[in-house]
Amino acid sequence: MQMRSLLKEGVRCCLTPRQRQVVELYYYECLTMTEIARRLGLNPSTVSRHLKSARGRLLHFARQIELVERIHHS
Repeated sequence: MQMRSLLKEGVRCCLTPRQRQVVELYYYECLTMTEIARRLGLNPSTVSRHLKSARGRLLHFARQIELVERIHHS
């Protein structure tokens, strides 16, 4: 699986709706945390927490995929 489609799948299946929204605004629309906070009516620190949590979930997802691929290639 290509990295880009892997990340899209991770965003779709592993993140909460709010995390997904923050990730899309930050990475795809290139908004700053302050801009995202204003748009969503959140505190910038809340946006930061959502982004940090989303990164952690995506990292966990990527590690699980890597483990499955290793098992299949053994």
